[in-house]
Amino acid sequence: MKSQGNYVILLKVKERLDDVILLITTRLKVTKYSVMDIWISHVNETTGYFKVRFWLDTEYIDVYERLKHGLIVKYAYSLIRRDMCLLRYDNAPHESHKNLPTFHHHRHAGNRVFPLYNPSLDLFLKECLLILRT
Repeated sequence: MKSQGNYVILLKVKERLDDVILLITTRLKVTKYSVMDIWISHVNETTGYFKVRFWLDTEYIDVYERLKHGLIVKYAYSLIRRDMCLLRYDNAPHESHKNLPTFHHHRHAGNRVFPLYNPSLDLFLKECLLILRT
């Protein structure tokens, strides 16, 4: 969801996908990516989902978003290295995470789970850059 002054701009699924691809290819200098899945409602182009994978050297980033009437209602952003998840942001309502103050939003780092205040793809990418530099 974008805001412009006092107005909320509802996202179209395809436009959001294009924005995500541009953001990640620019920020992380990625040249190889694959749209793994996409579905857009034939009734409303602001409802649907996509999953896209961005290939890095030995890692890849998966981005999944589900939009409903232009709002991101479900997301999962993952940084994977050799089948091991290094970092993931998501809002899946895991029963075991109900004690987190930000439930449903949470952050996986290694084998641990942390609250995720103000989740965003931009914040996720910043953290990915820190991990990739080490």
